[in-house]
Amino acid sequence: MRRSTFPMIAVGVLAAQGCADTDDDGARVSRTSGFFMVRRASDPCSAAAPSACGRFVVSALNQRTTLCADGSTAPACAVTSIDLTATGLPPAQADALTASITASLDAPTVVLHGRMSTVAGHTVFVASDAWRAPTTAPVRGTFHLVSTQGSTCAYLPCASVTQERVNAPLEAESITGVDLGALSNLDARARDNALGDAASDDGLLVAGTQSFDAAGRVLRAEQVFTRVRPSVAPGLCAQALRASLDEASARLVYPSQSDAPFRALTPDAVAAMPTAEDFADAVGMTARPAVRVEPFDVFMQPLTVDASAEAPSEQLRAARFRGLERVLREHLSNLTVYRVGTVDVRVYVVGLTACGELAGVETSALER
Repeated sequence: MRRSTFPMIAVGVLAAQGCADTDDDGARVSRTSGFFMVRRASDPCSAAAPSACGRFVVSALNQRTTLCADGSTAPACAVTSIDLTATGLPPAQADALTASITASLDAPTVVLHGRMSTVAGHTVFVASDAWRAPTTAPVRGTFHLVSTQGSTCAYLPCASVTQERVNAPLEAESITGVDLGALSNLDARARDNALGDAASDDGLLVAGTQSFDAAGRVLRAEQVFTRVRPSVAPGLCAQALRASLDEASARLVYPSQSDAPFRALTPDAVAAMPTAEDFADAVGMTARPAVRVEPFDVFMQPLTVDASAEAPSEQLRAARFRGLERVLREHLSNLTVYRVGTVDVRVYVVGLTACGELAGVETSALER
């Protein structure tokens, strides 16, 4: 794969700048779209031209200058307003994200993916995705999107994930993981969210530099930005919870001789958590196999153990399992693990929803 050695910084024109003298609308959209750092304008109307006034300024990541909606180029472009409708964020969450945008040049907090558009003489940034830094830290290095998208990884732990330099027509490269050692002020949940996103198809936006360790090439983060997703309120019924469980368990396997994947359980209405003797009936089994009950904490402990000293790929997997554990704990009560059968064992990690349903995830294990 190609590897660029050109030094990059966090502001500037997009890679398609070479088409700057064309009036083609499609080309203009491509040149004014991509990943942008967004800051609050310190003086919204300091410019003489009204079209240059704006509440915010945006600058294209990994570029020296930015192509503005009016065709001019500058280190950053003024934006009158930000449209977050396409992100799917509810109004209160969208307002909170906009309010969190700071005026800091050295330690900005929000990155938007989208495009600039001119409406009634004003520039609007139409965002398709939003990314936010979990802490305040200086932004240095090149911006990459790290994910499992396009990688050879089927299930975690992956030998590698991919890093793709944003706003640049370069091939994605394989790395073994992300080093968050420089971000000492990350709390445990923020760290897990960052690593978990890096080990997903959605990805993690990382500002940093490449280096090599015993495991191979890693991306050492100076700052990270996690995707802002619509919040999921507690108290969901099983069908509404299913998408969150599928997302949280994607690419995870239960380690055994069969390494089987997890999937969301088809819900069943129950009066209470079933006993071992009643579990087969509760999930619609016609046979009466042997059923063992295991405490949820005992089941999750080896999967979520702190992997800070382990290989990068193991850190990514442990973070994803901790994310799955949080989703289960936040939405289900009376969490219990049922092991059904012998040798070829069906494993059910389930609890009760607020609607009185049995829900959770299931997998299997080969036990000899």
